[in-house]
Amino acid sequence: MDIAIPLFDGFTALDAIGPYEVLSRLPGYRVRFVAVTAGPYQTDTKQVTLVADDPLSAVPPIPSPPSRTRRSSWCRGASARAPS
Repeated sequence: MDIAIPLFDGFTALDAIGPYEVLSRLPGYRVRFVAVTAGPYQTDTKQVTLVADDPLSAVPPIPSPPSRTRRSSWCRGASARAPS
């Protein structure tokens, strides 16, 4: 599974590097940097540059969560099936 971390000009290095360091160690996951356009992006201090591997258009949309009605009915059903 892919995890995309968005970059933009003037981002704070820790906002991208922190999650990358944690998430990159999950087995079976690939972490990549994305931005409006692929290429280099500098931090707010201009001391660090990270490269976006792909444009945002290459990232598939996140599926929307179930509707509130579907969640409510699922919760009622799960509650009814739970041992007392």
